[in-house]
Amino acid sequence: MSTATAPATLIDRGAADALEFVAFDRQPLTDFLPVAPGSAVQSESGEAVYAIAPRRWFAPQPGDALRTALESAAVGGVGALVDVTGQWRGFDLDGAGAASILRNAIDIEAVLEGREIAAMTLFDAPCRVARRSSGYRIWVRSSYAAHLMTLLERLGAVRAP
Repeated sequence: MSTATAPATLIDRGAADALEFVAFDRQPLTDFLPVAPGSAVQSESGEAVYAIAPRRWFAPQPGDALRTALESAAVGGVGALVDVTGQWRGFDLDGAGAASILRNAIDIEAVLEGREIAAMTLFDAPCRVARRSSGYRIWVRSSYAAHLMTLLERLGAVRAP
């Protein structure tokens, strides 16, 4: 493993308040859910919902309106809504060296080409990685968070206070 030459900042966002929605047989609520796996829809308030697989969505930090819409869809029999709060821990890896650090585990640019989010394994840790204008948002399975954070720091990321 090599270290990054450009700076990267690691920001721990903590345990993610998150929902997952799985549609049964049809494409639900396409007016506010992205359709293609790997795509995202972001609201004016900044909340995002990601299509993580066919008929499956991940909504970290859902606002009241999104939560209500997904709950209504579940009650209406369109799909199942699962509260996955605490299952994922969020990190931001920002700065010019962010991609270089992740390249020690995976060709992040190739994986995210044409996508906003992808599921992957980083240094043996199951993750979901999404693009941000300043780098990447990483959700890691909570039980792997300390391991991943230590490795990212070892590769040159500087933890924000």
